[in-house]
Amino acid sequence: MARPEKRLTSTRGELSKYDPSWLSQTFYFLVTNPTEEVQLVLHDHRGRPSVLGVGTFDLSLVTGSDAKSDSDSGIALNTYLSILKGKQRRGDLLCSFIYIPISTTLPEEKSNVGIVHIFLSGVDNLLPSNRISAVAAVRLAWDLPPIYTTPRVALSNGSGNWGTTHEFLCFDKTACVIYIDVLNYDCHDESIGHVHIFLVDLLEATVRSWPLSGTTAGRLTVSAQWRALDLG
Repeated sequence: MARPEKRLTSTRGELSKYDPSWLSQTFYFLVTNPTEEVQLVLHDHRGRPSVLGVGTFDLSLVTGSDAKSDSDSGIALNTYLSILKGKQRRGDLLCSFIYIPISTTLPEEKSNVGIVHIFLSGVDNLLPSNRISAVAAVRLAWDLPPIYTTPRVALSNGSGNWGTTHEFLCFDKTACVIYIDVLNYDCHDESIGHVHIFLVDLLEATVRSWPLSGTTAGRLTVSAQWRALDLG
């Protein structure tokens, strides 16, 4: 399971191709700093995955500050990004970026779209064992890669605290299910336990401690907040 903490998402793999295409794949992510740069990292997944190169896009080109005109602001279609490894150009990546300003003025009950703030506090009541480091990986489907992975924390007497938060854009509040895996970082991300919780249940829960499946009495402390959005 992937360990990078700030990777937003990834495409499917295209095997044995020098000109792979992901035309049908669209990804959404939150922009908290309109002048940030987004890095698109191209990997070779033959054998052991390795980095072929990195393309960089300046978000200010679509968020407005560096747009050439009002009509250009918000859209950058068919943009070629040079894929560089060190100073060597390895190829070009064709992609498009669309910036959609959002409003948070809607009452929560009026929208099924919003931003989820998830708070990963820690884990406890695990069976005491050898001192290990644990991470929690958050997924939005059982067969998808994590959207967020916590820093590792050393477990002591079966307990550990992350105290981290993450936010993501949710397009269907009622259907969203959050999967959280607690993994042994020191043993090739071996599973310690897991939970899956409907977002609505997580938001409405009066307790923050959830039983950790795959353990005898382990519990995961996690909670969430919801901020409704108007994408119109």
